[in-house]
Amino acid sequence: MVTMDDQSSKLLRLYNDLDEILRERYQGDKGFSYVARYASELRRSPSYSVSERGRKLDDIREIRNLLVHDLDMNADGLVLIPEATLSLLEREILLLKNPRTAYQVATPVSKLIRAEGDDSVPMLLTSMKERGYMQLPFLDKKNRLIGVLSPNAILVFLGQGGTFHKDLRLVDLSEVLPIEKHICEHYAFLSRSATEEEACALYHDLYRKGKKLAMVFVTEHGLPEEAVIGILTAYDIVHWISDYEEEPR
Repeated sequence: MVTMDDQSSKLLRLYNDLDEILRERYQGDKGFSYVARYASELRRSPSYSVSERGRKLDDIREIRNLLVHDLDMNADGLVLIPEATLSLLEREILLLKNPRTAYQVATPVSKLIRAEGDDSVPMLLTSMKERGYMQLPFLDKKNRLIGVLSPNAILVFLGQGGTFHKDLRLVDLSEVLPIEKHICEHYAFLSRSATEEEACALYHDLYRKGKKLAMVFVTEHGLPEEAVIGILTAYDIVHWISDYEEEPR
């Protein structure tokens, strides 16, 4: 059976491990507690789950301060430290040591439906419906983005006098497929190594402006002219920044 002394010692050890990781993160910039600084950053996040992580870390920091100023190190058992508190610290350390990147979370380009210019639009829309897709990237032979087929693009095409018929080909929509032509949908790019924080900021910056982020294209350096190596939907990003309760992969 684990004693309270063991729990106290484990919390202090984990806290020190977290502090050391953050020391490297902030490159020794000692303004105040590294953990306090990190917690403050998390609490400012527009994501509720991320903000809650910051609040909990602040609470843990207070517990740690109580322990280090208690000369008998909680031998009297006044501070109860549940396993959930220790698990929270362990998960935070794992997230900092092994952060998932945009490429790890994205759907690889090799698993995407490939669309060619001569493909039938009605058949592509049927395939999208069957798979639950609202957007279908249109890539060239080097996987560079040409545009996106979506209901929005179809509406723009019809609004410009186009006619939807069974022989309609993707190439016939070439004027409305480029992402800058999409009116209600917005698209963005992230680099292969982009972090959860970058994805979170990207999603919420657009959300605050009242814009819908439909899809994020992952390229080597986050540049639009580069080959697409993966795709992130808005759902992927929200899930990425909200699944802290699960063990980091």
